[in-house]
Amino acid sequence: MSAKVHSKNFLEDILGKYFQKAVKVLNVKVTEDVNDTIFVCSMKRLKIGYLLENENEQHSLSIISKNLPEDEFRSKFITDMEMFDCEFKVYVEVISQFSKLDYQEKMSAKVYCCISKPSPMLLLEDLCELQYKVVRKSDGLDLEHCLLVMEKLAYFHAASLALFEKKSSTLTEFNRCMFQRSTISEQLVNVSYEEIVKVCRSVPDLNKYTEKLELAKERIFEILFNINNTNTNYKVLNHGDCWSNNIMFYHNQNGEVKDVVFVDFQLSCFTSPCYDLHYFIGSSANVQSKHNVDAIVDHYFENFTRKLRELHTVTMPTREKFDEDFRSFCYYGFGGTLTALPFSNPNKFEGATMQNFLEDNSTDGYRYKCFRSEDYLKKMKHCLSIYEALGMFDI
Repeated sequence: MSAKVHSKNFLEDILGKYFQKAVKVLNVKVTEDVNDTIFVCSMKRLKIGYLLENENEQHSLSIISKNLPEDEFRSKFITDMEMFDCEFKVYVEVISQFSKLDYQEKMSAKVYCCISKPSPMLLLEDLCELQYKVVRKSDGLDLEHCLLVMEKLAYFHAASLALFEKKSSTLTEFNRCMFQRSTISEQLVNVSYEEIVKVCRSVPDLNKYTEKLELAKERIFEILFNINNTNTNYKVLNHGDCWSNNIMFYHNQNGEVKDVVFVDFQLSCFTSPCYDLHYFIGSSANVQSKHNVDAIVDHYFENFTRKLRELHTVTMPTREKFDEDFRSFCYYGFGGTLTALPFSNPNKFEGATMQNFLEDNSTDGYRYKCFRSEDYLKKMKHCLSIYEALGMFDI
């Protein structure tokens, strides 16, 4: 498939359909895998020079080609989780429909092409060309960045709810999430949980959580892997994997953060918006931001209800019902500390592959290092305190 993607004829066909006029591709420069995370899709940057029909001026376009990785282990994980199917649906059946609503914001890349066979592929707008970038901080995102994420999440959730009121059958199909039985995801949750218990047993500041985690494990797993059975007062489409690696920020020339967009809608699910909130806070907020979790949640709810009013929805959640959901969905924030937080350290460890993370339990292995980094330990201490207060260890 990659050779086909890079061919001039293929790109002329795709861009011709997008621009709705004939396109002549003059040159294509390919940058090999631009995705440096360890267990997601292969991504290449294509720099394309082209002419439009009846024009002599040469144009340039940078697009991202997203494909299955050649690595068999990662490819199986992505296929088993049906990630491409999910992302295709989000872009084609949901985000594309937001433009028909009463209010809209930019929240993702443009889509040039979705192909499912013979091998899945997405061609997307290169957000780096618009000066968006992932903020890689080992200690997590500060409060300013967190609040901006809340504003854009509020729009995404509100727009999906407005869409649901118009065309309900589309969103109910998003009934899967990160936490699925009989997949590599279940193995990831299991080994991460075991590692957290080991960490708590060996770190004095976390020792008090050892027995609580051991006693609550069965209940936590039962809730994590049965999201469709979790009671919720209302549902929206969640990003589903809302952590710092899947969020890109735009900063002005003074370094001030002004906008945010999301990428990788591969695990989107239709459930309470508190799923995304907990997953993001647990996986991506720095320690100072976690101290301000109430302010973050208040900011989200204020923006969520305001945008629902702008979208003229029938549904208007009360704060009481929202708080009920926020408490009951705390398990998914803890899930984020299992599946995303260990990988948030931007410093590369030797042997940093998903397979090594799952299979190597030695004290000099990749998994061991992920869970023993200073930043991880600081964040876990605050996360466990938050989840304890929300009742996660209540049996």
